[in-house]
Amino acid sequence: MKFVLGTMLAIVMLLGAGGAAVLAGVIPVTRATTTVQAVPPLQPLDAQTTSADMIVTLSERFMNQQLTVGIPPNGQVQSAQLDLHAGNTADFTATIQVNSFISANVKANVLFSVVNGRIVINIYNVSVGGFGVPASLIQPQINQIQATAEAQLNQQFANVQANTGLQLQTISTTENSITLSFAP
Repeated sequence: MKFVLGTMLAIVMLLGAGGAAVLAGVIPVTRATTTVQAVPPLQPLDAQTTSADMIVTLSERFMNQQLTVGIPPNGQVQSAQLDLHAGNTADFTATIQVNSFISANVKANVLFSVVNGRIVINIYNVSVGGFGVPASLIQPQINQIQATAEAQLNQQFANVQANTGLQLQTISTTENSITLSFAP
């Protein structure tokens, strides 16, 4: 017993002496610095409607991946990107092959809506190379993009609707996401 008490007393004295040496500056102590990187703030979510039974939010990154999957490689549309904005809108950019010799960089505004439980995409204000161009000149390509995007999005949610009995009611967008609300 005396041995255990003596050992404990020796440990306490050793710790005390070490602490005193650190305080006196005899034993230098360096502090490690850490680098903290700022994370961009999250975008606020839209107010959720209480009538929705299920809400699905997709990131802009996911939407662009789905868009890329739906457009065939080496087709008339290449490098397609979607830049979401608040108010159910987005900017769509792509390179479109008009004919075998001419390709053009296209930018268009997109408006998302829901009709009869399906996502509908309207493309407007089409500009080619920064110039406003009548949509009729590239209407076949615009129709292909619109049909492909609608089909991809609606196909993603067909099983959800079939398995849950819920139907798409509303759609809303922020700068980096799109939110879909489902209800019976």
